[in-house]
Amino acid sequence: MTETNGQRERRITLYGYAAVVVVALLVRGAYLLEMRDSALFDVLMGDTYTYDRWAQQIAGGDWYGNEVFYQAPLYPYFLAVNYKLLGYHVPAVRIVQALIGAASCLLLAMAGTRLLSRKVGVIAGLILAIYGPSLFFDGLIQKPVLAIFFTTLLLFLLAQCMVRMRWWWLAATGAVLGLFALTRENALVLVPIVAAWLVVHYRDRAWKQRLTWLGALVLGLAVVLAPVGLRNMDIGGTFLITTAQMGPNFYIGNSPEATGRYRALRLARGDPRLERQDATDLAEQALGRKLTAAEVSQYWMDRSLDYLLAQPGHWLRLMGKKCAMVINAREVIDFEAIEAAMDESVVLKVLGSVAHFGVLGPLALVGFCVTWSRRRELWLLYAIVLGVAGSTAAFYILARYRMPIVPVLALFAAAAIAHVTDHRTARRWMLAAPLVIGALIMNWPMGDQWDPRAITWENVGIAYAQLDQHELAEQQFRRVLEIYPDFPPALRSIGKTLRARGQYDAALQQYLRALQRAPNMPDLHIEFGELMLLTRQYDIALEAWRRALQISPNHPIAKAHLSWLDTRGVPPHEAIARCDRALEIMRQAEKTDVIPLIEQVRSAFASQSEGD
Repeated sequence: MTETNGQRERRITLYGYAAVVVVALLVRGAYLLEMRDSALFDVLMGDTYTYDRWAQQIAGGDWYGNEVFYQAPLYPYFLAVNYKLLGYHVPAVRIVQALIGAASCLLLAMAGTRLLSRKVGVIAGLILAIYGPSLFFDGLIQKPVLAIFFTTLLLFLLAQCMVRMRWWWLAATGAVLGLFALTRENALVLVPIVAAWLVVHYRDRAWKQRLTWLGALVLGLAVVLAPVGLRNMDIGGTFLITTAQMGPNFYIGNSPEATGRYRALRLARGDPRLERQDATDLAEQALGRKLTAAEVSQYWMDRSLDYLLAQPGHWLRLMGKKCAMVINAREVIDFEAIEAAMDESVVLKVLGSVAHFGVLGPLALVGFCVTWSRRRELWLLYAIVLGVAGSTAAFYILARYRMPIVPVLALFAAAAIAHVTDHRTARRWMLAAPLVIGALIMNWPMGDQWDPRAITWENVGIAYAQLDQHELAEQQFRRVLEIYPDFPPALRSIGKTLRARGQYDAALQQYLRALQRAPNMPDLHIEFGELMLLTRQYDIALEAWRRALQISPNHPIAKAHLSWLDTRGVPPHEAIARCDRALEIMRQAEKTDVIPLIEQVRSAFASQSEGD
């Protein structure tokens, strides 16, 4: 039987889709095999640790919880389902995520086929399949894997709507937007964008028709988000459809101290487990009363708005920097840097050196140019990129936060490749200008103060230390020094590890080296002072803490130490109160080795008070 043209087209398309899936699975499988014994996969750090613990609680039966959601909840629930079905087996979750990553590549290929052409769709799927950061994040116990999946599913559904509008496609689109928002809260910015597209793009349709479509979109969104809002209202008294961290997060990215990156609200408290408590404590101390989760968020938002109004010039410069960071080739590190994983994996090293944002971005810029004649059809894609990138820059920048724009950029990069490789294309040289301009802008050096690999292995060592695996911790810290000799945080961490073992003389040498290279690091002075305290050298300890306060006048740990140790002439009841405040702060900071000394001083003053 003779094959028709339509059958042949469908067969070729299916072959293209199969190639996308096979490539995506092969590279992800090879990457997971290479990384299976890596220390990066051995320990869970930062948000990864928090999600894992939260998921274990959910899998253990605490599915409702007792606090208003502070972090986006969908990924922990996704983890919990995996733990419930597969047992507590993190490598199995990584395999599931590899499958989801491959599905995202397929969805992007299908969306690209409908939006542009089969060739563009398949190329876009292959780009996402080999894109280094996508491969890296699919292997982490982190939520970008779901963010990319929902982005590609959203693109697929919108493409379906463009081909043939049906209310159930729009209801599904609303539901996906809701799930996306429970993964990345700033995805809510896409709701008005899609709604505006329905109203404007289909302005030739009757209002009744467009309102029906809008209703279907809102219905799908409400089915997902309304139960979350009711659950948060039941627990916290306020109808919050996602989380209560908008205010603190906005302040972190928009304050006089903001750098464009994550910065803990309290110094030396960059632990996700402490974020909610710190935001609440600081807000309640400032206002002098107990606050609801919504009131805490509003307090931090108000502080940010005060800053914007008081220093508009400074804020505009900060926003310019953050916008540049969003489109820069550098993947801003959270706890794990892609560069560290590239040292562990040949697959990622090869792909990450070629398929990275500094290549994708300029190609996408060329794609915008070659598809400009179809801008009336594709403006929704431009709006999605601008909406996600802008809402990311409005807060602070981490590599994983910009991942949702990658699938859309991959579509335009694929359009550029398809256009250039088409033998019918004339004057290809004209595309060199946007390519070169984009490459220069997006690859402009915006380096870190320290090597991101060093920061990563430092974090791995800290994670081992928190598990009381001090020998493994020290190995990682010394690995850092091989990458970055005399790296002050690593010297400090080795000193902490040696101090935890009671090797005070060896710890002293590490702290002295660190202080020599980073004399303005307040935490170094604080911990050096604590080491002096443990060796009964009280005057040197006091001097170290005074130096820390000179550098950081409001550092809570330095103030607490000075208050309880320097109690000459202080009445016993006041000295006891100072000790109690210091003990509370030291317990929060998990400084277990100095707590017994403070308790001894407190006991002495308590005995003196009883005698009086």
